[in-house]
Amino acid sequence: MNFITTSRKPGINARLFAKDIASILSSGYLTRGKAPLSDLIATARYNGATKLFIVTEYAGNPKQILEISVLEKSWEFSNTYFVTLHKLRKTFTTDKFNVRDMVVKTEQRAIKHLLKGAGIKPGQSDFTIKDVKNDAISVFKGTKEIGPRFDIFYKEW
Repeated sequence: MNFITTSRKPGINARLFAKDIASILSSGYLTRGKAPLSDLIATARYNGATKLFIVTEYAGNPKQILEISVLEKSWEFSNTYFVTLHKLRKTFTTDKFNVRDMVVKTEQRAIKHLLKGAGIKPGQSDFTIKDVKNDAISVFKGTKEIGPRFDIFYKEW
């Protein structure tokens, strides 16, 4: 299992996006509070997580997802994913989903890279992540869009 959290004092959209991403990546969500990064890494290590994702924000909206590899005695930044939020999941549905696997129907390298880093293996599933309007991607259950809808690209460290 991996963990997702936010930067300190996040806006509501960043917090909701982090929770949406946690369900897509089958990850646990950690409420950050005033916890320093060392505490977050210790919690992840204690629970056997190999990755910690931190959603940062700008002006209340999610801006980046920082991927941290949690090693046995150390940690390192792995990747930075830049995101632009179009719509949160709550605008599509109030149902809660925990996605274990999904069909990937997009050519965007960043989302494929993020899913691979989180250990999500593309496979047969009711859930599909695919391209929608304006180069954004979104998650679907069957033919119904359940969101979130966002753009993503990444930079390796």
